[in-house]
Amino acid sequence: MDNEEEEDLLYHQKPVKRADLGRNVLTLEDLSEKYHFQQKSPSKYHEKIKSYAKKECQEFSCPNFLTSVVPILGWLPKYSLKTDLVNDLVSGFTVAIMHIPQGMAYGLLAGVDPVVGIYTAFFPVLIYVLLGTMPHVSMGTFAVISIMVSKPVMELGADPLAGPGNLEAGQPVYSRIQVAAAVTFCVGLVQFLAGLGRLGFLSMVLTDTLVSAFTVGASFHVITSQIKHILGVSITRQSGPGNLPLTYIEIGKNIATTNLFTLGIS
Repeated sequence: MDNEEEEDLLYHQKPVKRADLGRNVLTLEDLSEKYHFQQKSPSKYHEKIKSYAKKECQEFSCPNFLTSVVPILGWLPKYSLKTDLVNDLVSGFTVAIMHIPQGMAYGLLAGVDPVVGIYTAFFPVLIYVLLGTMPHVSMGTFAVISIMVSKPVMELGADPLAGPGNLEAGQPVYSRIQVAAAVTFCVGLVQFLAGLGRLGFLSMVLTDTLVSAFTVGASFHVITSQIKHILGVSITRQSGPGNLPLTYIEIGKNIATTNLFTLGIS
């Protein structure tokens, strides 16, 4: 091969890339022989479950288990009446006063009597004082939950102002408070089972974007549901896809019947 052919071969040949690791490249066999490394065989699922159960049984403590299920058993003996009682009473009265109008508004959003909204602000704290783990939380419902509950309440619950002649023959009659109680019982049962299964870690799957989008969308529903009360007009309840623009269309049709006194107070 002459010089021209060698130069042409070197010109068309692709350069070889080499990486300098600073150490010798070892195969798995070389690594095991040089450093006495032994790869563990993958354990089976029943062995993992057995090992986990053994560890939990060894670390199990009845007092710790009871305080994790009923936290009041852990913090109540350490509660200081001199330093904490006055502050807790002031904060309790402040939150209670706030919950009265707030609970009434949420009761209207859910389609039940306003006094039911006050009940939802009163009774949950009696349970949370036994099972709660955070001292700086205000228990009770909120607008999004009230709107979601109102859907089955309005569809399945009978209108208390409707007469018997407006009901179809053979149709079961449920009051709105019965439907709301059934919905809350089912939701509470699901949450109780989720708590027993320690499924709170699933909240980490919810990204900030998803939570923000849900909050913004819920705010539009809350504002729309209150416009008819601000104006004092009676409109037909809309449901299904496109209920927001249909609601504004109904409000526009009845805008002439606005109660000026209600609007002024609102």
